Amino acid sequence: MGACRYNGRSFDWISEEDVTELHDGPSNGVRSIIEDKDGYFWFNSAYRYQVYGSNEAQKEPFYRREKSIGNLDGNPISDFWEYMSIARADNNDLWFATYRNGVWRYDGQKTTYYPVHAEGKDITLFSVYKDKQGNLWLGTHENGVYKLNGNKFERFRL
Repeated sequence: MGACRYNGRSFDWISEEDVTELHDGPSNGVRSIIEDKDGYFWFNSAYRYQVYGSNEAQKEPFYRREKSIGNLDGNPISDFWEYMSIARADNNDLWFATYRNGVWRYDGQKTTYYPVHAEGKDITLFSVYKDKQGNLWLGTHENGVYKLNGNKFERFRL
């Protein structure tokens, strides 16, 4: 159904197609929300949103949508812009966990790919999380937890 916010009096809905439908048709669902250093909200889609505060003069609509970084892989003709989860690192880089295409870091100018493998095969990812110490963690479907060691994501073991 999109994304909603409580404005202090009622709920406001963002029901744009990019937050309700996947590019190939089925329901998308907002799986991840984050605010970047510039105050834009990202909802696991190809766009980012500037959401106006409830204390500002009433604006219709209450948000402005604009293209974000486009395709994670940098290829202008691919449709690779959907992701499962997003986290913001202490340096404000954005980290995107995709379902089957590893992790991508966006530094404000370009994206960098971080493959995540188990026994030489890509694994399915579910979430990316930054802890209080600034460490990045991945939740997977069937392969446990992974942690960024500085250069790559490795399976976490005690």
